Amino acid sequence: MFKLNPHAIKIPATKDICIQVSAEDKVVGPIGKVEAHMRPLTLHRAFSVFLFNSKAELLLQKRSAEKVTFPSVWSNTCCSHPLYNEKELKDEKFEGIKSAASRRMGQELGINDIPIEKFNLVGKYSYEAIMDEIWGEKELDYSLILKNYDDLNFDKINKEEISEIKFVSKGSLDKMIKDGQAFSPWFMMFYNKGFLQKWWDDIEAKKKTTHDYGTIYKLD
Repeated sequence: MFKLNPHAIKIPATKDICIQVSAEDKVVGPIGKVEAHMRPLTLHRAFSVFLFNSKAELLLQKRSAEKVTFPSVWSNTCCSHPLYNEKELKDEKFEGIKSAASRRMGQELGINDIPIEKFNLVGKYSYEAIMDEIWGEKELDYSLILKNYDDLNFDKINKEEISEIKFVSKGSLDKMIKDGQAFSPWFMMFYNKGFLQKWWDDIEAKKKTTHDYGTIYKLD
């Protein structure tokens, strides 16, 4: 379990409304972002973006020390939540999730206006991760791949969200983990369960990852 984050003692002043879902990913209703992440945790929709460049290197972000949940750890390119609004609730062709991912890529990394058709949904995953006595994550996570992204401008990174970024090869990532660098629990679940390896292999082989939208894989 992570140590209690001093930034978590003060309740964050966010008005974001997340999407509470059942274990089968059926919409239950709206839930405040703070409420969803306070114990006892509530299952809600989320997404994880994995962006690769043309050399098949993965863009990692280090979460800011100001983050309420899991601060100062490395993670995948972007992780967040669709909001409970008409646009991001859309189920057709997973437009809502992809719209939310495009929005957050701009807000966090300054990579604006990514067309939603560029996001390849590679699966749905559920997990729970306890951080401390107050906070944690309980998410039904849509994993999205972006590939062949080069010449990106990172001048507008949101420092309240991200403290550091870097592209890594598979070997470099393995070394970071072996050396004991801290990663988010969901990232390590994707890594340890072999999902990230499979996606990476497909990208290196220039194959499109196949997926089963009817299955929700349990990570924890």
